[in-house]
Amino acid sequence: RLDSGEECDQGDTASGDGCSDQCEIEVGWSCTGLGCQCRDYYHGAACETCIVHVDRDATGAPDGLTWATAFHRLQDAVDLATSLGPRCEVWVAEGTYPIWEFGPLNTLELQDGVEILGGFAGTETQRADRDPQAHPTILSGASPNDPEQRVFHVITAVGTQDATLDGLIIQEGNADPPPLDPNNPASTPDPTLAPQGGGLY
Repeated sequence: RLDSGEECDQGDTASGDGCSDQCEIEVGWSCTGLGCQCRDYYHGAACETCIVHVDRDATGAPDGLTWATAFHRLQDAVDLATSLGPRCEVWVAEGTYPIWEFGPLNTLELQDGVEILGGFAGTETQRADRDPQAHPTILSGASPNDPEQRVFHVITAVGTQDATLDGLIIQEGNADPPPLDPNNPASTPDPTLAPQGGGLY
């Protein structure tokens, strides 16, 4: 039974099984009463691995739980992984993912503690099975409708620490905005908003 102040109680003093030696629910676990199991997005014998899936071709309602229900938009996966806890991984299937949505200020914003891993075919269950050479994963700054239009920074990591990018091709950023039109200063962005770093700022 649960005593006052206890979140869980499995009848032992061991940690690493969902319920700590202080009878608190551990990261990655969900405990109800006396039993514990992995929370959504967490996997492994000790619920030690957190995975959010991204696949532009997924057909299920997007929640990132599986390849079939993967997010189409990478930022959605990064934001969710940030909320889930430390060292959550974002697995990205092969293909081209445009960062441009509305204009040149669009960017993929990295978050602390999140690992973004590319090179998946979209069927893997182990990160070691991915192959970035065979399944290139591209983050593109070009507008899908006009390749001449590009974001200033494909990825932005302002103030971000301990984030990982691995197995990704980052291309088609343009840190240098066009010059201001002297006849219409509002027609182009302020160049001070676009300091260096077309691929990563």
